[in-house]
Amino acid sequence: MSTTADTSASDSPRGKYHGCLSSPSIRRNDVLVTHRAAIVEAAKRRHFRGVALVGSVARGENASDSDVDFLVECDPERSTLFDLTGLVSDLRQLLGVDVDVVPKGYVRPSCRGMFENAIPL
Repeated sequence: MSTTADTSASDSPRGKYHGCLSSPSIRRNDVLVTHRAAIVEAAKRRHFRGVALVGSVARGENASDSDVDFLVECDPERSTLFDLTGLVSDLRQLLGVDVDVVPKGYVRPSCRGMFENAIPL
């Protein structure tokens, strides 16, 4: 009897969404054209603005198992951690892939190079 847990790909967040949008050009187009309005609206409902696509999808360098990274600006009077986790959940459901959302004010100086490739939505 094994005591180790089954860690199949379908149990991990990456495995769960893996392959839903497998073409790099389609994924970028899905974010920038097909789902732009819905992404911006989801962010607005959760008290975020200034949504930008960053990371490998923005650079056109993503693989079929890449996640989609977004940079957002917080509403300091209204945005909460619950809003952030809710937005991540909303975008995962909308896009069918794993998503990371980073508030712009929380990006470390050593990582601010991501701003150069940011594509505003």
